[in-house]
Amino acid sequence: LALYKRLSDASDCHSDVEIRARRGLADCHFADACSVSFTEKEKKDKLLNVEKMCVNAFNKYDHAAWALSLRGYIQMMLESKNDEKARSYAVRAVHIAPFDAEMHLNLGNIYRKIGGKYWTQKNYAFDAFLRSAKLDPNQADPYSMLGFFYMDTNDKKRAKRCFEKAVSLSPGHQTAGEALAQLYSSENSFDRIKDVVYRATKSDPTARWAWIRRARLAKDDKQYAEAVKSLHSALRCDSRDPQAWEELGEAYAMLGRFVPAVKSLRRAIEITDEKDKGLISRNYTLASILLKMGQTEESIQILRDISTQAKASPEWLQSCISLL
Repeated sequence: LALYKRLSDASDCHSDVEIRARRGLADCHFADACSVSFTEKEKKDKLLNVEKMCVNAFNKYDHAAWALSLRGYIQMMLESKNDEKARSYAVRAVHIAPFDAEMHLNLGNIYRKIGGKYWTQKNYAFDAFLRSAKLDPNQADPYSMLGFFYMDTNDKKRAKRCFEKAVSLSPGHQTAGEALAQLYSSENSFDRIKDVVYRATKSDPTARWAWIRRARLAKDDKQYAEAVKSLHSALRCDSRDPQAWEELGEAYAMLGRFVPAVKSLRRAIEITDEKDKGLISRNYTLASILLKMGQTEESIQILRDISTQAKASPEWLQSCISLL
């Protein structure tokens, strides 16, 4: 990030180097803005800052297609999103750089986010992803998105081939890997699921989704110690994932290790957004473990809190009553 900034600010820098530096700087800030650790307001401010960087870059270099394309993507992410403006930016970027696979990929992603005919008709998103794949057959993203197009048209055979192609190019690819694992699960092909997630974690140790999948497979086989190891690996990828903390607590509980189970669940609850529906299940699991530990008073208080929540379903209320 510091190197990109120095190069983009350098007055004697060659124009091509400066453009690449500006692009790298914008991409880094965009990735940072997409982080789950920011509030909505912080995220919005960061996205607007990236958009300003794109505007400045395009004003200086009107062939910087990436700046237009990224502006279009940002338009789709803002609360007051403007579909037409986003589409216009992305289409212009493709016209400026017709042989840039990434520009076609971004256009396809924007079409998908807009939805409607832009997603269902082949001459919009589908065509953009296909062109991207032809221009750069070694990138996984276009194949992954083509897989989702086929899934939505109920063509699972083609969808599976696209997802398989994506993970063959990038074994740690999250969206393709998870989708492929889901398809294999519907076919009861559990050995194939294991192959997908094990190859993913071997190829990319930061593939959090694959570690979580490995943990669930281990829990299904009652290998709870293995599940704990996989979940710790997942949390090394993202320590603020409440779902991973919850599942770690459950795995510890199955091993009879209630103290770390409680610590994990408390951490899961601490970082769970108040609007997240998973907050109820995490409190319920914590209460049930505390009850097993003999901490009845705290357990009952948690269950009472759950039962008074307006969003608590009859099923949750019945579960609370059964524990009480």
